[in-house]
Amino acid sequence: MFQQEAAINIGHPLLLSTTSDGTHSGGSVYNTGVTTNGTPGSPGAYTEIVVAADAPNLYYFCQYHSGMGGSAPVTDDSWGALA
Repeated sequence: MFQQEAAINIGHPLLLSTTSDGTHSGGSVYNTGVTTNGTPGSPGAYTEIVVAADAPNLYYFCQYHSGMGGSAPVTDDSWGALA
C-alpha cells in the first residue's frame, strides 16, 4: 500500500506500469488488482495493489510529471507451510 495522505502528494497521482516512467515513456497504466482511495494529499488517500501470482515487475510514477517514480519489484514472499 502506498500511503498518500501527506501534503507533498498534492498534484501527484500515483500510477503503476510495467514500463519505467509509465505513460511518459510510452508504457501503459497497470490496473490489475489496483485500488485507489481519495485524492493525493488528503486524509485517507492511498493506492493499494493486490499482487497477482503472475504479476510482472512494476514501476510507480506520477500521472502528471515525468521522472517522478521508481521501481516496485514483485517478489515472492511466501514462507510455505509451517511444521
